[in-house]
Amino acid sequence: MCFAAIGVIAGIAGTLVSAMGQMQSARAQANAAKFNAESSNIMANDAILRGQAEEDSKRRETASLAGRQRAVMAANGVDITMGSPLQVLGDTSKMGELDAISIRSDAERQATALRNQSQLYGMEASSATSAGRIGAFGTVLSGVGTVADKWYKLRTPGYGGVGAA
Repeated sequence: MCFAAIGVIAGIAGTLVSAMGQMQSARAQANAAKFNAESSNIMANDAILRGQAEEDSKRRETASLAGRQRAVMAANGVDITMGSPLQVLGDTSKMGELDAISIRSDAERQATALRNQSQLYGMEASSATSAGRIGAFGTVLSGVGTVADKWYKLRTPGYGGVGAA
């Protein structure tokens, strides 16, 4: 009878330890996913800031190029207020602006992808927490069933329990 009682107690302890382990594992997974979500958001914000800096840099570069073009044309006696020279300067400005807009668009696309990834990590954290609770609950239920069976056998004559011959 004493050994059977020890088995019941060990079954309860094992069930509780297993359930706590599942909860701790789920907590660790959730924390890792939350960290990844925060990191993705930080990277998304950084992508926007870098994009803005590159966009501004491209506009300054374009303005500098247009200034050099005007200086070269004027130094050669070319009238830059009409005709082909004016068209060249306009094209330079348009192409530079298209490049700047493309840089902004790329940065926004990258930031959106990172924010979407962050949301997925958030869902992963929530799922890990739920899975841990469900797994721990299932372990406890299973353990209760096993312990109840051992307890029943311990207390029932003919199963080696009280009143067994």
